[in-house]
Amino acid sequence: KEAKSETILRSARQLRYLFFDNSEIVTTENVYQFMGASAASRSLIRDILGKNFKKVGKTNKTYYEIEI
Repeated sequence: KEAKSETILRSARQLRYLFFDNSEIVTTENVYQFMGASAASRSLIRDILGKNFKKVGKTNKTYYEIEI
């Protein structure tokens, strides 16, 4: 079984690949919706994304840069 952190990272990368023309697509809310709301909490998603990717912004417009 895949750990939640790995699921979040995989989902973030998949989201980025699906929307390759939008570098600002990987946000906490977008990953939360993409994974299905019951898969992980927004706070856990935000923590995992913040530890693994470059955070851009400080408001509800914050996104995470993922190189593709």
